[in-house]
Amino acid sequence: MWNRFVGSGAVFLNTDYSESLLCDSNADLINLYSVLKAKKTDFVKACKELFTAENNKEGRYYLFRDEFNNSSPGKRRASLFVYLNRHCYNGLCRYNSRGEFNTPFGRYTKPYFPEDEMFVFGGEATNC
Repeated sequence: MWNRFVGSGAVFLNTDYSESLLCDSNADLINLYSVLKAKKTDFVKACKELFTAENNKEGRYYLFRDEFNNSSPGKRRASLFVYLNRHCYNGLCRYNSRGEFNTPFGRYTKPYFPEDEMFVFGGEATNC
């Protein structure tokens, strides 16, 4: 059994350990992994619907960021977290002193949607 700081989880998703205990203090990351585990196919579909040319605009990004900051944990917040992470500046996850996600828009031509990576995920999520 290995204990690690999850971060993005990219390294974890590419290991072959039989068991791992993943810990993180970011409630949005924990929510994302929990929703993904419980509702994988439905959740991936909901996320993918946000990845359109119309939604890859600065104004739309800030509307979604405001919605995210005013939402409660669950599927929609987790979907918005994926959207924000892929559309924000350098994939940076940053919060202000009020706990609001405040990373600016990233201006990418076509943000990558991590569909395959999301389907590979199969572990439990917990806030250690």
